[in-house]
Amino acid sequence: MTIVTTVVGNLADAPRISENGNSQRANLRVISNDGYYDRARNEWRARPGTGVDVVCWGHLAHNVAGSLHRGDSVVVTGRLEQYSWEDKDGARRSRMQLVAEAIGPNLRWGVARLSRVENAADKVSPDPWRDASPGAADAESDGDGAESDPDGTDGTDGTGSTDGTDGTDTGGSDDSAAADDDAELTLVGSTPAPF
Repeated sequence: MTIVTTVVGNLADAPRISENGNSQRANLRVISNDGYYDRARNEWRARPGTGVDVVCWGHLAHNVAGSLHRGDSVVVTGRLEQYSWEDKDGARRSRMQLVAEAIGPNLRWGVARLSRVENAADKVSPDPWRDASPGAADAESDGDGAESDPDGTDGTDGTGSTDGTDGTDTGGSDDSAAADDDAELTLVGSTPAPF
């Protein structure tokens, strides 16, 4: 059975990075502290912290090492596993650790900017059909590169348009023209929820 959990806390130390074969591994300790308001003393009080050992692998380990520092407030999600080993005296030891699936800064206490990292595995070869003109694969050619329609039954009026216009954009609000593969998504007007 897999136990998936999320821990919110602060890094006790800088992440420790090690190489394990062809992969990087990062070990870190997250201390989760709870506080409460003591009405009798009229002050905030801290409970003892709970420490959680966290391990992450590969690209996540590399990104953690380049992003997080001692004291940073983080949110970690992953699966709990029992880690067992034999100590130097031959005694069997074990402890729980959180194998991280995702780690990030806690945005409750600061602002972060994501910088995407390009990995060799993420590279995709270019699409050879992307720059081809629409319908180029299906069009018949008369030898000089122009499309031919000997019987005039292709449904166009000779301008490439089926609606009787000359096919140029007049600045109207045609939603079909809004589809652009290179468009950038921008969110505007977001309002934080009141707490």
